[in-house]
Amino acid sequence: MDNHFFVIDVETANLDNSSICQIGLAEFQDTTLISTWESLVNPDQFFDPYLSKIHGITADQVLKSPRFSDLSGHIAKKTKGKRLFHHMPFDKNAINRACERHNALRWEAKWMDSARLVRRAWREFAHTGYALGKITKHLGIKYQAHHALYDAIATGQVINAAILHSAIPLSEWDERILQSINSFQSSGKAANYKMQGNPNGLLYGESVVFTGTLSQPRSMYAQFASEAGCRVQDGITKETTILVVGWQDSYRLAGYEKSSKHRRAEKLAEAGHGIRILSEEDFLAITAE
Repeated sequence: MDNHFFVIDVETANLDNSSICQIGLAEFQDTTLISTWESLVNPDQFFDPYLSKIHGITADQVLKSPRFSDLSGHIAKKTKGKRLFHHMPFDKNAINRACERHNALRWEAKWMDSARLVRRAWREFAHTGYALGKITKHLGIKYQAHHALYDAIATGQVINAAILHSAIPLSEWDERILQSINSFQSSGKAANYKMQGNPNGLLYGESVVFTGTLSQPRSMYAQFASEAGCRVQDGITKETTILVVGWQDSYRLAGYEKSSKHRRAEKLAEAGHGIRILSEEDFLAITAE
């Protein structure tokens, strides 16, 4: 699979999870939202006044809306074999229950829970605080809660932020998301990339730090740099001689144009420290000479 995924979110009319009254579907390619789809759904069930107050959908609004059985086949076909994220088990369970209730075939998507991704990408959210409202607030993502499409879009933005923060590409998360959470708790991020340099390498004596999202997993780049002779560091220090800059996600920059590592490296360079700031392509070109 490439860096393509869908996110789905639903609202229900009452406490029966099969009573879906709204569906939102967002499609992402890398970090770009490339399509959206949403629909009200007539659940043929009563509307709990409490839930109507939360999401604003009433029985009168859905009288002329399609039923789940009218929509399920189209969405199932669109997402078949593709990554389909949902935040926590509720939405997947609602879809499966609605399929049973309407005698529709279960969707054959690659279901993935974005809450599991969040819990493994951020140490501070491993055990609490990973509800969509809390994690979006932490990341500064604005969205309208309890609206299926807006929730789906916000979830997609959280997924991309988690991928950037962990420095682990989406393709690796296909399997990592299923691993025990204990294996991700040794540090604030999913892995520590410190390595010593090969004394026989072309760049022996250099100290390198990576920032941003690279075209290959950071663990691979750390190994590559180490073999080329670089000492690989996690953070910028006065000993750092090379900063390799990958793609920067605005969600993680807190209003800045550059990452904290990038800004720190520029200050050190201005102060006379011998640090070079390279693009990923330039770093690869140097090591290939």
